[in-house]
Amino acid sequence: MIGVQRLVAIYQHLCPNCRGDIDEDRLEHKLPCRECLPSPPNNKCYDKKTIGELLKKNRRLKGYRLIYELEVKLEEFQQFFKSVTGNSLWPAQRLWAKRLLQGESFAIIAPTGVGKTTLLETYSLWLAGLHLRTYYVVPTQNLVEQVYNKLLTLAKKANCDLKIAAYISYRKTNKREVMEALNNADYDILITTSHFMLKYYKLIASTSPELVVVDDVDAVLRSPKSVVKTLNIVGFTEEAVKLAIDIERLRIDALAALARGRRKQAEKIYERIVELETKLADELLKSSPGQLIIASATGRAYGIHSKAFNRLLGFDVGRMIDTIRDIANYYDVDEDPVETAIELVQKLGKGGIIFVSKSFDDNAVKTLLSSLNDSGLKVKLAKTPSDLKKFAKGELDILIGKSSYYGTLVRGVDLPERIRYAVFVGVPVHLQTLEKALYRPQRLIATALRVLDENYVKDLVKKISKLTPSELRLIEKLVRDKNTCTNPENKTKLCELAEKLVELHSEVIATISRLKLDMLVLEDGAIVKRPKGYYYLVPDAATYVQASGRTSRLLNGYMTHGISIVLEQLEELVKLLEKRIKKYIVGESALFKRLSTEALDKDLEKAELTRREPNVYGRRFKIETCLIVVESPTKAKTIAYFFGKPAKRKIGPLTVYETSFYNPHNNTLYIASIASTRGHLFDLTVEEIGVYGVVVDEHRIAPVYSSIKRCLQCERQFASNDSRCPYCSSDNIEDKIGIVDALRKLALETGIVYIATDPDTEGEKIAWDIYLAVNTYAEKLFRIELHEITPSELLKALANPRKLNKRLVKAQIVRRIEDRWIGFTLSKHLQSTYEMVWLGAGRVQTPVLGWIVNRYEEWKKQKRYIVKVKLTDITSITI
Repeated sequence: MIGVQRLVAIYQHLCPNCRGDIDEDRLEHKLPCRECLPSPPNNKCYDKKTIGELLKKNRRLKGYRLIYELEVKLEEFQQFFKSVTGNSLWPAQRLWAKRLLQGESFAIIAPTGVGKTTLLETYSLWLAGLHLRTYYVVPTQNLVEQVYNKLLTLAKKANCDLKIAAYISYRKTNKREVMEALNNADYDILITTSHFMLKYYKLIASTSPELVVVDDVDAVLRSPKSVVKTLNIVGFTEEAVKLAIDIERLRIDALAALARGRRKQAEKIYERIVELETKLADELLKSSPGQLIIASATGRAYGIHSKAFNRLLGFDVGRMIDTIRDIANYYDVDEDPVETAIELVQKLGKGGIIFVSKSFDDNAVKTLLSSLNDSGLKVKLAKTPSDLKKFAKGELDILIGKSSYYGTLVRGVDLPERIRYAVFVGVPVHLQTLEKALYRPQRLIATALRVLDENYVKDLVKKISKLTPSELRLIEKLVRDKNTCTNPENKTKLCELAEKLVELHSEVIATISRLKLDMLVLEDGAIVKRPKGYYYLVPDAATYVQASGRTSRLLNGYMTHGISIVLEQLEELVKLLEKRIKKYIVGESALFKRLSTEALDKDLEKAELTRREPNVYGRRFKIETCLIVVESPTKAKTIAYFFGKPAKRKIGPLTVYETSFYNPHNNTLYIASIASTRGHLFDLTVEEIGVYGVVVDEHRIAPVYSSIKRCLQCERQFASNDSRCPYCSSDNIEDKIGIVDALRKLALETGIVYIATDPDTEGEKIAWDIYLAVNTYAEKLFRIELHEITPSELLKALANPRKLNKRLVKAQIVRRIEDRWIGFTLSKHLQSTYEMVWLGAGRVQTPVLGWIVNRYEEWKKQKRYIVKVKLTDITSITI
C-alpha cells in the first residue's frame, strides 16, 4: 500500500535564527528551524518573546536576537510611556517607537493628532534616564514653552530629576542659564526655536546630543543653511555635509550635460562624482552622527540641500496632505467675493477663519477687517502667536490670513473647539506670470493648441507625450534658459525639441497679447489678464485641503465636523479645484455643492454638536500601520505617489516609500510603507539535490527553494547556494536574499503586511513566498488584489483583504515541479544524444513542437504534383 506523500517545501538559508534550511511548516508557525528549536513550546504559544527566551535558554539565540531584544525593549518602553502619559501606545506610535529604539534616523510625516509630539517628548525622557542628551527644536517661542511645560509634567510623573534647559526669550535670566548649560554641556534635554539653533549651532554641536528632534519646523527643511547646520549638530563634519550636497548637485549637472549632447562633459562630471564619493567615505569616518528625527504634519522639503538627508542618513523627507476630515464644501459665484464674505461671516458668527487668495490685493484684507470689526465682531489679521492665543481664549472672534501653504492660519492652527468654518475669498491659487508658467512643456503645448493652428503643434504633441518625467524636467530647464545647446554638430533630440519649444513659447505669448484675451480656461488652470500683464492661475489644491482642514480636527479621538465655503468670480476655477483635490481625497469631502441656506444651517448644527459631544456625534477613526508589498518597483512608486510626495528610505537593496492616507471604506488612517520584490524571490534550486531539486521519500515530496541570484556580469539568473555564476564564473552576484532581509525588517516594524502581488496563480505563489519569508517577523498578514493601479482600487482592496489561497499555491508548485522534471530529463537526453549542451526542451515546448512536426508530416503525405500541358494558345490539360 502506497502512503500519502505531503507536499512540503524547504527554503534554503531562510531560518530567522541560524540562516539554515527550514521547511514551510516551521515558517508558517513563526518558528525557527528544527536544529535551532527541536521542541516548540508545549502551550502552542509562539509569541516572539517566548521563542526568544527558549533560544536564549538553550544557548542558540543568534539572528532571532534582533526580534527578541526589540520585543523586550518595546515592552519596557510601553510600560514607561503608560506610566508618564496614562495611555498605551497607539499603532502609529508603536511603529515609530520600534524605529526609535533601534537608533534609526527618519522622518515622521503624519497628520496632526496621531501622537507624534507626545511620543518624541516621552522618548526624550527615556533617553535622559539612560544619560543620553536630546536637543529639541520647535518653530516658535510659544511652542518652546509648551514643550518645556509638558516635559516637566511628564518628568514629574516618571519621578525623573532632569536638567531641562529651554530658551524662552521674554524671561530675563533665561538666556544666561541656557548659555551656561550649553557651555558646560550640562543638560539632559535642550529646547529652543529654529532661530536660536541657526545662531548658536556650533555651540550646540559641541555638546554632541545623541538625539536631535526637529518638530514641525518646515522652515528647516526649506532653508539650505538650516539643513547644513542641523546635520552639523547631528554630528556630521561641515566637510561631509558639503561633499554630500556637491555630489547631488553634480548628478543633476551630469544629466543636464547629457541632455545637451555634451557627452565628454558628462563623463568628466561622473569622474568627479566618484572622486567626491571617495572623499565623503573618508570624511564620514571622522563623523560621529547621533539620531535625527524630523516630525511634521506636511513635510515639504525642497531643494538640493534636503537630498543630503538621504545621502548621509538614508532617508528622504516626503510631503503629506492632511486628508483626515469631515467637511462640507460649499461654493458661490459672485462678482464681488469680498462683499459677499462680509455678509456671510456676519451671519455665521464667531469661530471662523477667512483665507484671502493671492489673486486679491491687500485692499481686500483691509476692507474685510474694517467692515467686520464695525459690525461688532472682533477680527484681526493673524500675524503672531499672540493672535492665535487670543483667538483660542475667545478674545478674538475671527482670524484673517492669506491662502498660502506656509501661512500661519493654513498650517499653524489646531483648535478643534474654536474653528467651525472657513471662508475662502477666491480659490487658493499658484500665481505666475504667463512667461514663467509656459516654461512647462505640457502646459505650453496645451495653451498652443487653444490659440494656434492645431497642425502647427501636432508634431510636438507626439514628441512631448513620449518623454519621461526626467526628460520633461530637463526640457523645462532648457526652455527657461532659452536652450543653451552650444554644440550644433552634436545636438541631441532633446536639444532640437527644446529649440522648437523656445520658438513656440514666444509665438504663444505674442498670439495671446494680439488676441487681447481677458481669460482663457485650460485643463489645469486659467490665463487671466491683469493691469501688469497676463498671469497663469492654477488652483492650489494642497493649500485648500490643508487650510479647510483646520475646521475638522481630532477632538478626544473623534473627528469634528467642519464647513468650508469658497467665494469666487470664476466658476471654472472652482471646478478645477474640485478636480485637483480628488487626487488627495476620496468621498464626499472632495465634492463641492452650491451654497444654500437650508443645507448650511444643518451643517452648522452638526458642527456644533460634534464639538459639544464629540463621543456621541463625532466620527472615530482607526489608525493602522502596515507594509504593502507589490512585485514591481514602478508599481510601488506609483502607489506611494497617490497621496502626496512620499518619504523614502533605503534598506539594503530596497527603496521603501512611506506615506499615509485615509480610507473612507473602512474609516481607517493607514500609515504605510510600500516596497517591491522585483518579481520572484525564490526558485527551485539547480543544485544536485534529490530529483532535480526535489526531495522525494515515502512520506513527502519536498521541493527545495533557493533565493534567486542575478549575475551582474552576464545578466543571467540562477537559484543555488553558489556564490559564483554557473555560466560565467563571476562573483559579482546580486542575491534576492537582500530584499528578503529588508522585507523582514519592515514587517517587524509595521506589524501588519498586505501582499499585493498580481492576481493570478504566479502572483499567488510569489505572495506565498513573501508570507513565509516575513511571517515570523509580522503580527498579521493579508492578501489583497489590485486589478488596476488606481487610488480607489487600492482603498477598496485594503478594506477587503483575504487569506492566501493555498490550493492555487500548491497547483503552481506542482506545475513548477512538473516543468523541472520533464524539462531537465528531456534536455539532458537531447544533450547527450546530439552532444549539444545548449539543446533544451520543456513541459509545454515539447508537445507543442511535437504537434507542429506531426502537422508537417501529415501535410507532406498529402503533397501532390500538378502537371499542366499547354496544347494550343487557348487549350491546356492539367494532370
